[in-house]
Order: sequence, then structure tokens, then C-alpha cells
Amino acid sequence: MKYQASLVAVVAAVLFSLIGTQRVTAELPILKKQPWIGYFAVVENRNYHFSIDTNGVAILTLMNPKGEPMGVATQIAISCIVEEILPNGETQLKKIKKGSLESTDPATDKLEKTSIRGSVTGDAAYEVAVEQDRGVISIGGRITDTGTLTKNPLRFTVRVKIPNVYAAVEKEGRMAQKAFEKRINDDRMVLKWTDGKQLKQAFTERVDVTSKEINGPGIANAEVEMNYYNGKRLLFNAGENSAITLWNDSPAPLHEGFTLNWVVDTAKDPTGKSRLSLHVK
Repeated sequence: MKYQASLVAVVAAVLFSLIGTQRVTAELPILKKQPWIGYFAVVENRNYHFSIDTNGVAILTLMNPKGEPMGVATQIAISCIVEEILPNGETQLKKIKKGSLESTDPATDKLEKTSIRGSVTGDAAYEVAVEQDRGVISIGGRITDTGTLTKNPLRFTVRVKIPNVYAAVEKEGRMAQKAFEKRINDDRMVLKWTDGKQLKQAFTERVDVTSKEINGPGIANAEVEMNYYNGKRLLFNAGENSAITLWNDSPAPLHEGFTLNWVVDTAKDPTGKSRLSLHVK
């Protein structure tokens, strides 16, 4: 467990946070017992460890067959952000205001339900809700006050970054490339669109995950399975009135990593009841 705590401490300095990508002054309650001293909320089970530190950093760490946490490079970063939708359709990330994080819930190493509040530049306020029920992590949120940002619409978004877990695996040379392709031959992502249609995508093929051919009208469910995670499957579910879309920097094979973006249709869900659910099986 000391190993796990040290891993998350390293990642906390460099990866995404649950409420944005920049560091903020910690105001969340703090656990005062080992091995999670200094953390706000934790879930531990035989499949994964999920932690939120006092700066709001959220990390999902999968367990290896020995029940030990896998390395930093395999950890999944989850960030909740506030975006401004510009007239041209592009989005602009709003910066977190330092010292704005707060929660009335106590720190816990047996997370069941909690909420975190904060604000961004322009004095827009938002709330993040995190729940855990029988191993399923659910995350949602909403804009509670637009502040001075009234010119363009704001939206609450959850991003889940699937890393390039194979980055250190040897691929140079014909034999190494052939061995690598054999290793990831069964890696796959199965998508179920909001219209009920289904798509299976291999990890070996170069693909533009931002395309309509991949995202369709929006993704309701996504199942990710990789050899590197020892057969464990990552299951994502977009609740009612919400959808997932995929993103990466440029067309590339899925094994190089990608991001899942979850957004809510605020016209149909103005109070932010919908959730993105994550389950590891």
C-alpha cells in the first residue's frame, strides 16, 4: 500500500485533476490514517484503487494478477472541467480559481458518495458529484452559476484519458513488431451508439476516433479490453440525456491512447442528474 500511495503522489503532480488540469490550493478535508494520509476520498477493491487527493486529483489504478497496483504509465486520469462553447463550435477550457475547492463531506477511505464545489475564471461556479456502489464509480456535475460568463454557453464535461500503456514495449524491427501485433491482436473497443447500433474497433488499425464513423450520433456504452490490463475490461456507461464521444490528437491506432469525453444535454437535464459510470471487471 505504501507503493500505491507513492504512485498516486507522483501522478498527482503531473496528471489531470478531477476538476481541471491545473493545481489549486487544497481546501478539501484530509484523511489522517495510513496509507492514505493527505487524501480526500478513496475506493479500494481487488480490481482497482480509485483516489481523489486534496487538490482534487483523481486517478484510477488497476491491480495486477498478484493484487498489486500496476505502474504509473498504466494509470487512468479522470478530469471534470468547465468549458465555454464558442460561436464557431469550438470549446475553451476555463481555469480553476485558486482556493475555490470545498466540500462539506468528511474525508473517507470507503467512498460511497461525495460532492466537490469550485469556481472558474469569470466567477462561474460548478459542482462535481462522485459516487461508488458495489464497485461502480459514477461521476456527474453541473454549472450552478454562470457568473460573468453570460455571452456563450457553458458546459460541464468529464474526460477519461486512456494512456498508451504499450509505450515502453519494443516495436522496432520486423520480429518485435510482429510480436507486438500478436500481443494486441485481441485488444478491442466495443461501442454502442445512442441509436442502438454497435461498432467493434480493433486496436491495431489507424483510425480517426473523432469521426462520425466511430462516434455515430453519440456513444451510450463503451467497453475497452487490453492485454496489458491482464484481461480486465473497462466499462463506461453514459446515463440518460448524456453521451460519450472519443478524441485524440490525430488519427492513430487505439493502442497509442485516446480520451473519452462525456457531456450532458443540459436542455434535457438542467439539474445535472445524469452520470458517467465506470466499472472494472
